Amino acid sequence: MQYTKLTPFWQLLYMEYPGTKLTKPFRIFLLFFFIFLFCVLSPVIIMYTAGYRYDWQNGLLKETGAISIDIEPKDAVMLLNGIKITAKMPVRLNNIAPGKYNLRISADGYYDWVKDLEVKNKQTTYIKEIFLLKKNKPELIIDKKITGFAVSASGKYLTYTIASENGASEIWLWSAADNKSVFIEKIDSSSPQIKWSEISDYAAVADGRPPYAHLTIFNADDPYKQINLPGVVKNVPLKFEWSRLTGPLMFYSTKNDIRSFDASSGRDNLAIKNTYIDWAYDDNDVLWAVYTNTTTGEQVLAADVFGSGKITKLTGERQESEDILPVETKWNLLAVNKKTALLKNENQPEMTLISNDSRFNVSGENFKISRYNDWWLIWTKWEIWTFTEGEEPYLLNRSGENLQQVFPLDKYNTLALVWAGKTTALFPYYLVTHDIINNKISHAEADSENKILYFSGLISGKEGVWKLNY
Repeated sequence: MQYTKLTPFWQLLYMEYPGTKLTKPFRIFLLFFFIFLFCVLSPVIIMYTAGYRYDWQNGLLKETGAISIDIEPKDAVMLLNGIKITAKMPVRLNNIAPGKYNLRISADGYYDWVKDLEVKNKQTTYIKEIFLLKKNKPELIIDKKITGFAVSASGKYLTYTIASENGASEIWLWSAADNKSVFIEKIDSSSPQIKWSEISDYAAVADGRPPYAHLTIFNADDPYKQINLPGVVKNVPLKFEWSRLTGPLMFYSTKNDIRSFDASSGRDNLAIKNTYIDWAYDDNDVLWAVYTNTTTGEQVLAADVFGSGKITKLTGERQESEDILPVETKWNLLAVNKKTALLKNENQPEMTLISNDSRFNVSGENFKISRYNDWWLIWTKWEIWTFTEGEEPYLLNRSGENLQQVFPLDKYNTLALVWAGKTTALFPYYLVTHDIINNKISHAEADSENKILYFSGLISGKEGVWKLNY
């Protein structure tokens, strides 16, 4: 058997073939040309895939970033610096040169969402957790001059009040199912309280201020079956609040006791003797209380009265690490949620947040706990503060437009801001706003699950309660 000896590649470069155009010098040139091209292009390709771009204007090699967009509705149109993005949601735009960009997101029947973005080296800018808001005209649902209203947690019902003679008020119930109202009762108060349970369609109607000689409880599904709590328990409640865990359970206090009342069964039980300055139940029906330590005379906050929860000193001698007020001051427990309590001292303008081992004083006249993410909203006419457990309070907005109300519009905590002369929607994580009502309104509340905004006021010469689908 014979073997053919192969000619080495390098020798082929120097071989000549009769009539060929690929002469020896030309073949050598091609070899070195492709070697040079490989050495140049390989790092360029590698750096390109790694996210680098050459800035021809400034003569610099820059890293790139990315933009990720995932919002609703999914068929929204996106424009980046006026150029339409044809990809479908969710969108990932890679290899974006660092710099500032204008993003516009549009959909038929919705407000445009516009934001100036800054893309940074090797970072992804996320635009997510956003519902675009629909453009709709408000619909008048209650054609009466009202003094106040409240929406049930389910959004199925709305209670409203109408001023009556001699300082009295009429209480009415409106049903979303049939768009009709029924009369509930007449109460001798010009500013009655209406509180809906957060987990059932039960409502409580009480006098404007404690002690509550009048406190009526009713089920909106059967509104004519009413319970007069002071008459049933033979005592006058000083404070009341609905359970956020069990429905329809109400906690209330008298001069001597803190008790629970089951509105469905009529069962009334003693929870604990009332020896407290103030009290509140959290979302797990755990009792928190402010009371005076009989030994030291200091006011303290007990996080779990029945258990071994943490006790926080509120007053007493000033210590190095604490801002403690004099013993004579009185603390009111406004609300508790998870491991956080909100208090107000009668001698200081700020509200006080106590969360785990932290204590913060926040400018606030009103507050709301969002049902989404346990987000605290605290505001004055000029400022909005937010708070999340484990973090410090954050100043979200400051303005001189006279802020009236703040509440969430959806599960992403898009906020409704009711000002003196208009109502705006704020996407708080991006500071993007829309004007949604360009009129002065008296009061507003949202059915965030069904995306319906209810508000009262004078619109186009008609006064009453209005409904706006957003």
